[in-house]
This record gives sequence, C-alpha cells and structure tokens, in this order.
Amino acid sequence: MYSTASAYQIYKTCVNTSSSSPKSTKKTKLWTVQEVEDPVDVGKGVFAHRTLNPGELIMTATPEFALDQHEGRPITSVAIFEEFLKFDRTNRDRYWDLPPAKSSEHFPDYIVELSTACDEDGKALFPLQNTGSGGRVVAIFHENAFEFEDAKDWTMKGIFIDAARFNHSCTPNACFTYIKRTNKLEIRALTEIPIRTEIFIPYIPLLKKPATRRQLPMDQFGFECRCKACDRHTNFANESAYRRNQLEIMDFERTEPPAHKQRKTCWDIIELMEEEGLLGWEKGAVHEQLAKLYEEQDDNESALEQIRETARIARLCFGPRHAFARKWEEKRRNAELRAGIKGGAAGDGEEMEAD
Repeated sequence: MYSTASAYQIYKTCVNTSSSSPKSTKKTKLWTVQEVEDPVDVGKGVFAHRTLNPGELIMTATPEFALDQHEGRPITSVAIFEEFLKFDRTNRDRYWDLPPAKSSEHFPDYIVELSTACDEDGKALFPLQNTGSGGRVVAIFHENAFEFEDAKDWTMKGIFIDAARFNHSCTPNACFTYIKRTNKLEIRALTEIPIRTEIFIPYIPLLKKPATRRQLPMDQFGFECRCKACDRHTNFANESAYRRNQLEIMDFERTEPPAHKQRKTCWDIIELMEEEGLLGWEKGAVHEQLAKLYEEQDDNESALEQIRETARIARLCFGPRHAFARKWEEKRRNAELRAGIKGGAAGDGEEMEAD
C-alpha cells in the first residue's frame, strides 16, 4: 500500500517537529550497531566492540515511551502514534530506522484505526496523509517493544530504541532484565563474547520445542527464528531438536514428587542445558530447586554447592547489586558460615537495587 520511501516522505513532510528533548541512552564502546551479513535479511544487529566478559553490563537503556496494558488493557494504534508524534526529529529518525513487522497481516488494520480515529467533536485526529506512515510506526512498535512490569507492578510495553537493535537467538549469549527502581533495562553478557561477534538476547521462552520456537516469533514479532538451534539445515539444530523436546517435558516433570525423582530430573535438565548452551536464569532456576531439595534432605554439602551456583548465575544475569542476586549472595554466605567456611558475600557495602 505504501512503500518505505513514500511513507517516510509523508512522515517527514506532514508531521511537525516536537520541541521535547530526547530520552537517549548512553552509548559506550562496548557495542556497535551494524548490518548483519546473513543470507536471510535481518537488517542490523548489535556487535561486541571489544571482548566482553561473562556478567558484564553491555547496555543500560531507558524507555523512549511505554504504554500501559495493565489487566489486559489493549494498546491502541492511536496511543502508539500519539507517543511517536511527541518525539523530536532525532528520535523519530532513530525510531523509523527500526525494522517494522515483516508480516504485514495487521498493517491495513493499523491504517484503518488511525484514519477513523476522531476526537469528542467527531474531528479526525490525524490527517489522512499521515495514516500510512502511522501504520508503519505502529508495526515498528509491535515488533520492537519490550514487555515489563513497572514500579507499580503494572504490565507495560515500551520502546527502548537502542536495546531493540539486539536480535533474537534461542541460544543467546546475553540476557536482559528490567530494574523497576531505576526504570532501566539492563543487558548483560552470559558468556565471553569475542570482539566483532553479534550479541543475541532471547525474545521468547527457550524451553520449547523447535516448531513452537519458530512459530512464536512469527506470531509475536513477524519473523521466523533461524538461529543455529532452529535452522533445520544444520547438525546442531537436529541434535538440539531432541534436547529441547526433552527439556520441555522435563521442565514439567521436575516439580513432580518424589524428591529423589525431582533431583534426577534436575540433573538431567542441567546436562541438556549445558549441551544446548543455555546459560541464563533458566539454568539458575534448576540449581535453585536443587538447593532446596538438598536442604530438605539435610544434605548441607550438596545444598551449598547448588546455592553457590545459583548465586553465581544470579550475579551473571542480574548484576551483583540487584536485590535478587544479593539475596542469593547472603544465602551463600550464611550456608558457608554454617559449614565453617570463612568469607563474606560478594558486593558487601554496595547499595542494593530493587528488582
């Protein structure tokens, strides 16, 4: 209906520039955005500007805007376009450069919603010539927005322009978490990431069968996942399919009593996760369960090993100052004191951040 070029010209010429200041995120030399060299056109991605260490904070981002979907409240195309119109020219250009949904199934609906939107007096909210570009603005939001809970525990969906540049993988080398107190999204390395290597984060739950993981991104973001675990033309994907099928089943079974069966299932899950390269909190949650199971059996030595590993993964994923990581550091310290091991919790004296 509209080519990218023509829609861009409409938005450039028909939308007045706002005087509001941009909510920019601080860029460092840890990462850089560049075109992805891939047979499948995925556009741009984020690459390591230098070798990144496990747990290293790669990016901190504040939402350019966020919309409330508390208690199932729908986010309308009108609300999205109105927020976009508040941007200054710089942030409009940055937003416009994000990829829109590759599936155009709902694009006509966005345009209709914008073209028929009226105020209380029945006057059109937007000039007709703006609705084509507005449709693309809405499509960009739905592909690139992050969902999170704010300080009031309301479910929000927001645009973090720089963070939206990270592409998805079912075997990510980075993870993200939202810090309620600071209203910031943090992205951290899960493993060592060599210089000039693309940095990936997960968009979807990872303990799913391959067919589900390929379909979920299409349904939610308009693309089919073709990461190394989903590309059916690779040996890794063929082996991964078996492991992920087992993981999805075992993830339910690990809560089924008796305890000795739960412990065995947890260890089987950990082994499969390590073969898959799943190093984030999915793995941490299994070690957390093992720690509790060993504590219930009064196996303090085994419990301590699992508490240490849970604390390590919590620091890796959330950072040492995060409240959840500090809780597990405190638990580790107490377990070591009970075992007669001297040593303090990592990060003592630092301010605790709310999760």
